[in-house]
Amino acid sequence: MNQALATARLQLRPLASGDEALYVRLYTDPVSMAHITMAQTPDAATRGFRAALAAQAQVPPQRLFWVLYDHVLQEQVGLLGLDLDEPGGGEVGALIPPEHQGRGYATDAITALADHAFGTLGLRRLHTRHAAGHGLAHGLMQGLGFQPGDPVPGPHPQRWSLTPETWARRQGNCDPLT
Repeated sequence: MNQALATARLQLRPLASGDEALYVRLYTDPVSMAHITMAQTPDAATRGFRAALAAQAQVPPQRLFWVLYDHVLQEQVGLLGLDLDEPGGGEVGALIPPEHQGRGYATDAITALADHAFGTLGLRRLHTRHAAGHGLAHGLMQGLGFQPGDPVPGPHPQRWSLTPETWARRQGNCDPLT
């Protein structure tokens, strides 16, 4: 189920055992984690990485992860995740380190993921959430066509959702199933 995806400049390949250093670096960096949660300890991030690989390996998988690789820079520029947390739907999350934020990587990656989620996986809804005041995430969700939901209490009160119909209209396609 977890297959490689691509955009004009990014290769999104499934998270693999050789990606532990990237995963641990991102999840232990307080700046990268500032709008998500507290940075993890190296041990906790290593356990999280192993749990991510295990969840991705389940049949059917509960969570899918991709490493974002920029062809031009020839380097890894972040992570993308899809948590299949409800029937026919999933939560999207991107973790882009500060040095690569604001360059459109999350837009490219989530665009590829939405095409895959609605086309190949047949999902009926993608959703996401973020911390209040996270301007980059707010702009990203608006730009991708996600619709805002009612805020909820907690550390990630801003909610957004996207349906295949809204995605198809955004892409200029009247038929959400093509």
